[in-house]
Formats: sequence, structure tokens, C-alpha cells
Amino acid sequence: MLHKNKSEPKDCNGMDLRNEPKAITVMKKPVPVKVEFATEDGVMQTKEGPVRYEKGQAILTGVQGERWPMPRERLEATYNIVDKEKGMDQKTNASSRNSD
Repeated sequence: MLHKNKSEPKDCNGMDLRNEPKAITVMKKPVPVKVEFATEDGVMQTKEGPVRYEKGQAILTGVQGERWPMPRERLEATYNIVDKEKGMDQKTNASSRNSD
């Protein structure tokens, strides 16, 4: 269940979980995805159906081959670039890299 006020965690029955002793905090495991940048406007087929994208937007490919477009600004705000040589994540400004 999604709530507009994220400071009040609730379960699907509306119970406030902040004082629930059995409630735990978890974090989704990081899953690497491949990223390309669109060289022109277009439409792609996603799991949800056809989606438009614009030149310069990121095109992500997941581990099961699923693809989806994302604005470059959102990619930069929500994803880290993985440095394969060092085996670590780096917060990097992707817009400074060549998009073609």
C-alpha cells in the first residue's frame, strides 16, 4: 500500500508500524542494469506496453532482458555507475559522458 506521507510506515491494514517490535527495515538488493542513450526519439515496447522516449534519454535493460526508457535526470538521481575494474559503485554525473 502506498502512502503519501512516507514518515508513517503502515501495513496493508493501516496499522502504524513504527512501534511494532516485529517490524524490520529492509533494502532492495542492488541489481545491475545496462544503460544506453537514445540517439533519436522513438517508441519502444515495454512489459507495460508501448512507451515513447526522446533523444538523450537513458534506455535501461534489466537482467531478464526487459527494457524501459528513463529521463537522464532521473537516472543520475537514482542510479550509481558501477566501476567494473574496481568492483564498486560510483556516483557519477552521466551527462558529462558522451551520449552517442
